[in-house]
Amino acid sequence: MIVGMGATRPGVAGLLAAATALACVCAPPRPLCLSTVSRPGPTKDPIHQDPAWFVGKVVSTYPANESEFSRILLDFRERHPEFLLRPLSLYLTPEGQKRFLIELAGDRISQEALQSIIAGELDRSRFLRSVSYALTRIEVTEDFSGGRVGTTVDMIGGLGPADCSVHFEQGVSYLFAAYKQGGFWTTSKCSGTDESLHAQSTIAALRELRDNRRPPGTIFGSIDPHTLAVRLVGPGGARELAPSHNGRYVFDKLESGDYQLEPSAPGWTFDIAPWTLPIHVNAGCMEVDIRATRR
Repeated sequence: MIVGMGATRPGVAGLLAAATALACVCAPPRPLCLSTVSRPGPTKDPIHQDPAWFVGKVVSTYPANESEFSRILLDFRERHPEFLLRPLSLYLTPEGQKRFLIELAGDRISQEALQSIIAGELDRSRFLRSVSYALTRIEVTEDFSGGRVGTTVDMIGGLGPADCSVHFEQGVSYLFAAYKQGGFWTTSKCSGTDESLHAQSTIAALRELRDNRRPPGTIFGSIDPHTLAVRLVGPGGARELAPSHNGRYVFDKLESGDYQLEPSAPGWTFDIAPWTLPIHVNAGCMEVDIRATRR
Protein backbone atom coordinates (compact mmCIF):
# COMPACT_ATOMS: atom_id res chain seq x y z
CA MET A 1 0.00 0.00 0.00
CA ILE A 2 1.42 3.40 -0.87
CA VAL A 3 0.55 6.32 1.37
CA GLY A 4 2.69 9.18 0.15
CA MET A 5 2.35 12.25 2.32
CA GLY A 6 3.73 15.66 1.56
CA ALA A 7 5.19 17.65 4.46
CA THR A 8 3.14 20.67 3.39
CA ARG A 9 -0.03 21.18 1.44
CA PRO A 10 1.93 21.82 -1.80
CA GLY A 11 3.77 18.53 -1.11
CA VAL A 12 0.54 16.53 -1.03
CA ALA A 13 -0.82 18.36 -4.05
CA GLY A 14 2.41 17.79 -5.93
CA LEU A 15 2.37 14.08 -5.24
CA LEU A 16 -1.22 13.79 -6.46
CA ALA A 17 -0.45 15.92 -9.52
CA ALA A 18 2.46 13.63 -10.42
CA ALA A 19 0.10 10.66 -10.39
CA THR A 20 -2.43 12.58 -12.48
CA ALA A 21 0.19 13.08 -15.20
CA LEU A 22 0.29 9.32 -15.77
CA ALA A 23 -2.36 7.28 -17.55
CA CYS A 24 -4.12 4.00 -16.92
CA VAL A 25 -3.00 1.28 -19.34
CA CYS A 26 -4.81 -2.09 -19.29
CA ALA A 27 -4.08 -5.34 -21.05
CA PRO A 28 -7.14 -6.92 -22.68
CA PRO A 29 -9.27 -8.60 -20.00
CA ARG A 30 -9.40 -12.36 -19.75
CA PRO A 31 -12.14 -13.51 -22.19
CA LEU A 32 -15.43 -13.86 -20.36
CA CYS A 33 -16.05 -17.25 -21.96
CA LEU A 34 -13.00 -18.63 -20.11
CA SER A 35 -14.16 -17.38 -16.72
CA THR A 36 -15.20 -19.91 -14.10
CA VAL A 37 -18.26 -17.85 -13.24
CA SER A 38 -19.85 -20.49 -11.06
CA ARG A 39 -16.66 -21.33 -9.13
CA PRO A 40 -14.13 -18.48 -9.16
CA GLY A 41 -10.61 -19.49 -8.28
CA PRO A 42 -8.71 -18.65 -5.08
CA THR A 43 -7.53 -15.05 -4.74
CA LYS A 44 -4.04 -15.37 -3.26
CA ASP A 45 -2.72 -14.26 -6.64
CA PRO A 46 -5.63 -12.26 -8.10
CA ILE A 47 -3.79 -11.17 -11.23
CA HIS A 48 -3.96 -14.79 -12.48
CA GLN A 49 -7.36 -15.77 -11.11
CA ASP A 50 -10.90 -15.24 -12.28
CA PRO A 51 -12.80 -12.43 -10.57
CA ALA A 52 -16.10 -12.77 -8.77
CA TRP A 53 -18.81 -11.12 -10.88
CA PHE A 54 -21.78 -9.37 -9.27
CA VAL A 55 -24.04 -6.34 -9.68
CA GLY A 56 -24.35 -3.93 -6.78
CA LYS A 57 -25.47 -0.46 -5.80
CA VAL A 58 -23.05 1.93 -4.09
CA VAL A 59 -24.38 2.72 -0.61
CA SER A 60 -21.53 5.03 0.40
CA THR A 61 -18.03 6.03 -0.69
CA TYR A 62 -15.46 7.96 1.36
CA PRO A 63 -13.53 10.15 0.74
CA ALA A 64 -15.34 11.48 -2.31
CA ASN A 65 -12.26 12.74 -4.17
CA GLU A 66 -8.51 13.31 -4.00
CA SER A 67 -8.85 16.77 -2.45
CA GLU A 68 -10.85 15.42 0.46
CA PHE A 69 -8.40 12.55 0.89
CA SER A 70 -5.38 14.87 0.99
CA ARG A 71 -7.12 17.11 3.57
CA ILE A 72 -7.82 14.11 5.83
CA LEU A 73 -4.29 12.81 5.37
CA LEU A 74 -2.65 16.15 6.10
CA ASP A 75 -4.67 16.44 9.30
CA PHE A 76 -3.53 12.94 10.35
CA ARG A 77 0.12 13.76 9.69
CA GLU A 78 -0.06 16.96 11.71
CA ARG A 79 -1.63 15.11 14.67
CA HIS A 80 0.71 12.11 14.45
CA PRO A 81 4.25 13.22 13.51
CA GLU A 82 5.49 10.06 15.26
CA PHE A 83 4.21 8.07 12.28
CA LEU A 84 6.32 9.92 9.71
CA LEU A 85 9.02 7.74 8.18
CA ARG A 86 11.46 10.50 9.17
CA PRO A 87 11.04 14.21 10.01
CA LEU A 88 9.38 16.02 7.10
CA SER A 89 9.18 12.73 5.22
CA LEU A 90 6.78 12.26 2.32
CA TYR A 91 5.73 8.84 3.66
CA LEU A 92 4.21 7.23 6.72
CA THR A 93 5.70 4.25 8.49
CA PRO A 94 3.96 0.88 7.97
CA GLU A 95 2.30 1.28 11.37
CA GLY A 96 1.29 4.82 10.40
CA GLN A 97 -0.28 3.53 7.19
CA LYS A 98 -2.30 1.03 9.17
CA ARG A 99 -3.39 3.57 11.80
CA PHE A 100 -4.38 6.07 9.12
CA LEU A 101 -6.52 3.55 7.28
CA ILE A 102 -8.21 2.43 10.52
CA GLU A 103 -9.01 6.05 11.34
CA LEU A 104 -10.23 6.68 7.80
CA ALA A 105 -12.48 3.64 7.92
CA GLY A 106 -14.16 4.51 11.24
CA ASP A 107 -17.51 2.71 11.43
CA ARG A 108 -17.93 2.69 7.64
CA ILE A 109 -16.75 -0.89 7.13
CA SER A 110 -17.45 -4.36 8.48
CA GLN A 111 -15.54 -5.97 11.35
CA GLU A 112 -14.07 -8.44 8.86
CA ALA A 113 -12.66 -5.58 6.78
CA LEU A 114 -11.39 -3.81 9.89
CA GLN A 115 -9.57 -6.95 11.00
CA SER A 116 -7.91 -7.09 7.56
CA ILE A 117 -6.44 -3.65 8.20
CA ILE A 118 -5.26 -4.60 11.68
CA ALA A 119 -3.67 -7.80 10.34
CA GLY A 120 -1.94 -5.87 7.54
CA GLU A 121 -3.50 -8.05 4.83
CA LEU A 122 -4.07 -5.12 2.47
CA ASP A 123 -0.34 -4.36 2.30
CA ARG A 124 0.07 -7.40 0.03
CA SER A 125 -2.60 -6.35 -2.43
CA ARG A 126 -1.30 -5.65 -5.94
CA PHE A 127 -4.30 -3.46 -6.54
CA LEU A 128 -3.36 -0.78 -4.00
CA ARG A 129 -0.98 1.25 -6.11
CA SER A 130 -2.52 4.62 -5.30
CA VAL A 131 -1.37 7.72 -3.45
CA SER A 132 -5.04 8.26 -2.54
CA TYR A 133 -7.87 5.79 -2.06
CA ALA A 134 -11.51 5.47 -1.03
CA LEU A 135 -13.58 2.99 0.97
CA THR A 136 -16.82 2.02 -0.76
CA ARG A 137 -19.75 0.00 0.62
CA ILE A 138 -21.84 -1.92 -1.92
CA GLU A 139 -25.19 -3.70 -1.63
CA VAL A 140 -25.19 -6.76 -3.91
CA THR A 141 -28.33 -7.02 -6.05
CA GLU A 142 -27.34 -9.81 -8.46
CA ASP A 143 -24.58 -12.39 -8.21
CA PHE A 144 -22.98 -14.61 -10.87
CA SER A 145 -20.48 -16.55 -8.76
CA GLY A 146 -21.81 -17.34 -5.32
CA GLY A 147 -24.66 -16.34 -3.02
CA ARG A 148 -23.97 -12.71 -2.11
CA VAL A 149 -27.36 -11.22 -3.11
CA GLY A 150 -28.70 -9.03 -0.31
CA THR A 151 -25.33 -8.73 1.45
CA THR A 152 -23.03 -5.72 1.62
CA VAL A 153 -19.35 -5.80 0.68
CA ASP A 154 -16.53 -3.34 1.35
CA MET A 155 -14.38 -2.21 -1.55
CA ILE A 156 -11.07 -0.32 -1.41
CA GLY A 157 -9.64 1.43 -4.44
CA GLY A 158 -7.70 4.44 -5.64
CA LEU A 159 -8.91 7.93 -6.44
CA GLY A 160 -6.27 8.85 -9.00
CA PRO A 161 -6.62 8.61 -12.81
CA ALA A 162 -3.34 6.74 -13.24
CA ASP A 163 -4.09 3.77 -10.96
CA CYS A 164 -6.90 2.34 -13.15
CA SER A 165 -9.36 2.58 -10.27
CA VAL A 166 -13.10 2.98 -10.77
CA HIS A 167 -14.34 6.17 -9.10
CA PHE A 168 -17.68 5.09 -7.66
CA GLU A 169 -20.71 7.35 -7.24
CA GLN A 170 -23.17 6.91 -4.40
CA GLY A 171 -26.54 5.53 -5.51
CA VAL A 172 -25.21 4.23 -8.85
CA SER A 173 -25.36 0.53 -9.84
CA TYR A 174 -22.23 -1.18 -11.19
CA LEU A 175 -21.20 -4.53 -12.62
CA PHE A 176 -18.22 -5.62 -10.50
CA ALA A 177 -15.40 -7.94 -11.51
CA ALA A 178 -13.75 -8.05 -8.10
CA TYR A 179 -11.18 -9.93 -6.04
CA LYS A 180 -11.31 -10.49 -2.30
CA GLN A 181 -8.25 -9.46 -0.30
CA GLY A 182 -8.78 -10.43 3.32
CA GLY A 183 -11.97 -8.68 4.44
CA PHE A 184 -11.90 -6.20 1.55
CA TRP A 185 -12.72 -6.43 -2.14
CA THR A 186 -10.62 -4.76 -4.82
CA THR A 187 -11.32 -4.04 -8.47
CA SER A 188 -10.19 -1.83 -11.35
CA LYS A 189 -11.16 -0.66 -14.81
CA CYS A 190 -8.88 -3.36 -16.19
CA SER A 191 -10.81 -6.23 -14.60
CA GLY A 192 -14.09 -5.26 -16.33
CA THR A 193 -15.94 -3.24 -13.64
CA ASP A 194 -18.27 -0.63 -15.15
CA GLU A 195 -21.60 1.10 -14.57
CA SER A 196 -24.45 -1.36 -15.09
CA LEU A 197 -25.97 1.01 -17.60
CA HIS A 198 -22.91 0.57 -19.84
CA ALA A 199 -22.45 -3.16 -19.20
CA GLN A 200 -25.78 -4.66 -20.26
CA SER A 201 -24.29 -6.96 -22.89
CA THR A 202 -21.73 -8.31 -20.40
CA ILE A 203 -24.45 -8.82 -17.78
CA ALA A 204 -26.53 -10.74 -20.33
CA ALA A 205 -23.54 -12.97 -21.17
CA LEU A 206 -22.87 -13.61 -17.47
CA ARG A 207 -26.49 -14.65 -16.95
CA GLU A 208 -26.16 -17.13 -19.78
CA LEU A 209 -22.97 -18.58 -18.30
CA ARG A 210 -24.47 -18.76 -14.82
CA ASP A 211 -27.65 -20.43 -16.07
CA ASN A 212 -25.73 -22.86 -18.33
CA ARG A 213 -27.16 -21.32 -21.49
CA ARG A 214 -25.13 -20.69 -24.63
CA PRO A 215 -23.12 -17.47 -24.28
CA PRO A 216 -22.07 -15.22 -27.20
CA GLY A 217 -18.92 -16.14 -29.09
CA THR A 218 -15.41 -14.77 -28.59
CA ILE A 219 -12.31 -14.64 -30.79
CA PHE A 220 -9.08 -13.81 -28.97
CA GLY A 221 -5.37 -14.40 -29.22
CA SER A 222 -2.07 -12.70 -29.98
CA ILE A 223 -0.68 -10.88 -33.01
CA ASP A 224 2.89 -10.52 -34.21
CA PRO A 225 4.00 -7.78 -34.76
CA HIS A 226 2.32 -6.28 -31.69
CA THR A 227 1.91 -2.84 -33.26
CA LEU A 228 -0.51 -3.92 -35.99
CA ALA A 229 -4.22 -3.30 -35.38
CA VAL A 230 -6.78 -6.00 -36.23
CA ARG A 231 -10.11 -5.68 -38.04
CA LEU A 232 -12.91 -8.21 -37.62
CA VAL A 233 -15.62 -8.26 -40.29
CA GLY A 234 -18.79 -10.30 -39.94
CA PRO A 235 -22.42 -10.19 -38.84
CA GLY A 236 -23.13 -6.76 -37.47
CA GLY A 237 -20.39 -5.02 -39.48
CA ALA A 238 -16.71 -4.35 -38.84
CA ARG A 239 -14.83 -3.87 -35.58
CA GLU A 240 -11.23 -2.71 -35.27
CA LEU A 241 -8.90 -2.59 -32.30
CA ALA A 242 -5.24 -2.12 -31.48
CA PRO A 243 -3.63 -4.97 -29.51
CA SER A 244 -2.21 -4.41 -26.05
CA HIS A 245 1.46 -3.75 -25.41
CA ASN A 246 2.08 -7.51 -25.33
CA GLY A 247 0.12 -8.17 -28.53
CA ARG A 248 -3.10 -9.60 -27.05
CA TYR A 249 -6.52 -8.88 -28.58
CA VAL A 250 -10.13 -9.85 -27.73
CA PHE A 251 -13.31 -9.60 -29.84
CA ASP A 252 -16.21 -10.67 -27.67
CA LYS A 253 -20.03 -10.74 -27.63
CA LEU A 254 -20.10 -12.04 -31.23
CA GLU A 255 -23.23 -13.23 -32.99
CA SER A 256 -23.18 -16.64 -34.69
CA GLY A 257 -21.82 -16.48 -38.21
CA ASP A 258 -18.69 -16.28 -40.38
CA TYR A 259 -15.95 -13.75 -39.63
CA GLN A 260 -12.90 -12.44 -41.45
CA LEU A 261 -9.77 -11.27 -39.61
CA GLU A 262 -7.93 -8.56 -41.56
CA PRO A 263 -4.95 -6.28 -40.98
CA SER A 264 -6.03 -2.67 -40.49
CA ALA A 265 -3.12 -1.34 -42.55
CA PRO A 266 -2.51 -2.04 -46.28
CA GLY A 267 0.42 -4.18 -47.41
CA TRP A 268 0.01 -6.94 -44.79
CA THR A 269 -1.33 -10.49 -44.86
CA PHE A 270 -2.43 -12.72 -41.99
CA ASP A 271 -1.41 -16.31 -41.31
CA ILE A 272 -3.74 -17.90 -38.72
CA ALA A 273 -2.79 -21.58 -39.17
CA PRO A 274 -4.17 -24.05 -38.23
CA TRP A 275 -7.32 -21.93 -38.63
CA THR A 276 -8.64 -20.89 -42.05
CA LEU A 277 -10.78 -17.94 -43.06
CA PRO A 278 -13.61 -17.31 -42.69
CA ILE A 279 -13.81 -18.34 -39.04
CA HIS A 280 -17.22 -19.73 -38.10
CA VAL A 281 -18.33 -18.57 -34.66
CA ASN A 282 -21.16 -20.31 -32.84
CA ALA A 283 -20.55 -19.93 -29.08
CA GLY A 284 -17.69 -20.11 -26.62
CA CYS A 285 -14.03 -19.19 -27.04
CA MET A 286 -11.83 -19.46 -30.13
CA GLU A 287 -8.14 -18.68 -29.65
CA VAL A 288 -6.60 -17.48 -32.91
CA ASP A 289 -2.95 -16.42 -32.97
CA ILE A 290 -2.01 -14.19 -35.90
CA ARG A 291 1.34 -13.94 -37.70
CA ALA A 292 1.39 -10.93 -39.98
CA THR A 293 3.79 -10.56 -42.89
CA ARG A 294 4.36 -7.83 -45.47
CA ARG A 295 3.30 -8.60 -49.00
